[in-house]
Amino acid sequence: MALKLYDKLKHTVRYWLLRNLPACQQTVETLSQSMERPLTLNERFKVKLHLWICVWCQWYLEHLHLIRNTSRAQ
Repeated sequence: MALKLYDKLKHTVRYWLLRNLPACQQTVETLSQSMERPLTLNERFKVKLHLWICVWCQWYLEHLHLIRNTSRAQ
């Protein structure tokens, strides 16, 4: 019973975040900018929350790091 309640609460929080955080397109722009400049505290907080709920943006960030590390190695 407690596990069901926890899962329901987690789903509710993620759904609320999904509706109230910036969209993926804005988050991707911020992630790209983070490679060129330090992000503000507010930007970092929003990005971390978005990455908590969005697998696609996590994948994008991993690929940004891969591209960056590959280009530095050459």
